[in-house]
Amino acid sequence: MKELKRPYRVIKKTIGAQKLCVDLVYKLSSFVVVKETEKHLYLYHTLTTQCRQLDLRSLPKRLLGSEIEKDPELKILTEDWFYVKESLNESQNYYSIYKMLRLLRGGKGYPIYYILPTSGCNARCPYCYEEGMRKVTMTEETALATASFIVATLRKNTKLQLFWYGGEPLLGEKAIDLISDRLRNEEIDFSSCMITNGSLINDKIIWKMKHEWATELVQISMDCAEEEYIKRRNYYHYHDEYHSVMEAVNGLAQNGIQPVIRCNVDLDNIDKGEEFLGDLKQAIREPSKVKVYFAPLFQERKMHGEILWKKAFELADIAHKMGFSYRFDDFPACVPFFFCPNDGTTESVTIDPLGRLFGCSDCIEGTSFGDVRNGITDSEKWKERNRIGKIKEKCENCAYLPICTPFEDCPFKNPQCDVLPAYQVECGFKKVIEENEF
Repeated sequence: MKELKRPYRVIKKTIGAQKLCVDLVYKLSSFVVVKETEKHLYLYHTLTTQCRQLDLRSLPKRLLGSEIEKDPELKILTEDWFYVKESLNESQNYYSIYKMLRLLRGGKGYPIYYILPTSGCNARCPYCYEEGMRKVTMTEETALATASFIVATLRKNTKLQLFWYGGEPLLGEKAIDLISDRLRNEEIDFSSCMITNGSLINDKIIWKMKHEWATELVQISMDCAEEEYIKRRNYYHYHDEYHSVMEAVNGLAQNGIQPVIRCNVDLDNIDKGEEFLGDLKQAIREPSKVKVYFAPLFQERKMHGEILWKKAFELADIAHKMGFSYRFDDFPACVPFFFCPNDGTTESVTIDPLGRLFGCSDCIEGTSFGDVRNGITDSEKWKERNRIGKIKEKCENCAYLPICTPFEDCPFKNPQCDVLPAYQVECGFKKVIEENEF
């Protein structure tokens, strides 16, 4: 037996090794995902994040403790929670660990800030969730107040993370400048990521990203092949952005900033995915430095999710064969205890162009709990956001529960909620199999 991934340190420290009781019956953990090849069995534990390689053999799903005691490999697997007591309610056990670690992890202030420098955009995508939202760009006064709020509320002894999005965040370039300048002047260690349509990225912006905005990753959204892209982006003034965005991706990669291309798909454009990848292959000089993935539109997932996800993963495999990187290139590094900006007041806060504080990054009207000038002004909304939701009944026996979420209140309910966690684990298996099959 070969250990390929060590257990997540926090989980290992919290739960320790399981003690074997020879008189009890044990079962294969519901959090274990098994992958079989011609030579080996691979086991990945979604709670502890361990991965083990076993010589090919049948893996018993139920064993007596006395049988485990006689087999050194089974004993190690039991100590590491791959086998658990048959009487153990694993979802409740996970939930207890989750609640305890989440409460312990909290601290004063925030390590993460989601900032909308503008809600305006130079495109008019028909599927945009911000359709109808008031278009506002952050003023200089609000940007400076936002910077002061960050300085005053940043959690001590943590590296600050900023996420810029909108609207099209680069239409709020001045606000990004002002906030970043203040943080550098305060000698605050920070990094940033941006979600953008990429149309406004040029050499000047890339220089700022690298030298002033501390940008590590830029996600650029596209819409398959050129004809579909032009129709769906619906720019106010189109200037061959389809190709200029791809050139911007080259610039980001050359300057050490991770480009991630998210291609939005539905039934009407997904058949143009291979054509899009062909164009991308011609344009991108170093594909291995660029991550590409295909994402079904939220509006389409309920009706056509099964078809769209299947095709999206097939296209990701084609992209990988062309030399591009997967969105996920390994197993999850750890168990997440906060899953989105709206899931926990202690880890992040969202700031809109007016300086209002929100939980959800969609900045839904009526849900603000304060602003950057006055701090938290509605403590009840603030407390409600930090409530730990219950595990959904349908999730209780899911192998991917520890790397998915028990969070129950998100308005964007995903009927195929196990698809992405399962895909990430599959990508992890692909990596370890490539590295360890002989």
